[in-house]
Amino acid sequence: MKNFRWMLAGCLIVVTAAVSIAQQKPVYEKEGNKVRVTHFYDNGAVKETGTYAANGNLDGNWVQYNEDGSVNTKAYYNNGMKEGKWFRWDNNGMVMYEIAYESNKLVNVQKWKLEQKNMLAEN
Repeated sequence: MKNFRWMLAGCLIVVTAAVSIAQQKPVYEKEGNKVRVTHFYDNGAVKETGTYAANGNLDGNWVQYNEDGSVNTKAYYNNGMKEGKWFRWDNNGMVMYEIAYESNKLVNVQKWKLEQKNMLAEN
């Protein structure tokens, strides 16, 4: 029985090591005075991409994706502060939230139902 436990523990260690090795590391690329980072899902699909300012703050457009490649969220940062209109879709892409920020403060949320490529506003 003790040998079985040691064998099981060894298998768990090997599986854990394999999973951690399989995880995709982020890619960093210089773009002018900013750095673009791209994060990946374990299957290699892009999970998120966006830019950082030289001071390390989020700066510019950020996009998050679902594992199937569809867009989940579009956001904008101005030197680390949430700014402008953000868009967030539910998992099946049928509801979109339009979220407005000014100087990192939430000012408005609008919910849209997407039906047959027509957008219907919901209050």
